[in-house]
Amino acid sequence: MKRLIHKVKPEFVWRLGLGAMYLYSGWDIFTHPEDWTWVLRALPEALSTSLLAVSGPFLKTQALAEIFFGGVFLLWFLPVRLVKWVSLLSALQLAAIILLVGIDPVTFRDLGLLGGSLGLFFFYRRAQFKLI
Repeated sequence: MKRLIHKVKPEFVWRLGLGAMYLYSGWDIFTHPEDWTWVLRALPEALSTSLLAVSGPFLKTQALAEIFFGGVFLLWFLPVRLVKWVSLLSALQLAAIILLVGIDPVTFRDLGLLGGSLGLFFFYRRAQFKLI
């Protein structure tokens, strides 16, 4: 067991966790968009009013973006540069959710995912500079 722990790379765990989460949430948003309109209602009124008017297309676009993120995290053969930038986009998305939706009973999850996304971004950013 100890050998296995030493062989597992941190980016594997980050990518697996983030990838699974994004595939799950993206697929759920895509197949059940009506279950996700609560997020739009939780946004500031001016923003939520305009997004609720186009909630179907907005949520489908969000779902496709999350499925894309999940795929990038899980497809190990993709360039590290792409994973690095998707990690940053993921962190920005999660920060926006925390700031716009506010504190609610699931904010702890968003904070952990934000930390994981930033950790992966900085890990690959640092690794890129070591290669030069």
